[in-house]
Amino acid sequence: MTIETCEAYTVTDTFSDAMVRIERLGSCRRLVFAVSNPHHSERIIVAKLIVPAELMHELA
Repeated sequence: MTIETCEAYTVTDTFSDAMVRIERLGSCRRLVFAVSNPHHSERIIVAKLIVPAELMHELA
């Protein structure tokens, strides 16, 4: 099944090499994505995506 979409404004593509955590926000979840920092052991957060908790089963 195809769902029609409309990109009302430009959303920049962002590369991520890891999902570093999932946070609870009431009935939603925040997925936090990051990239490795080649100069340090830390990771740099590049995106945070909030989705309904029910969607997590579809993403798995």
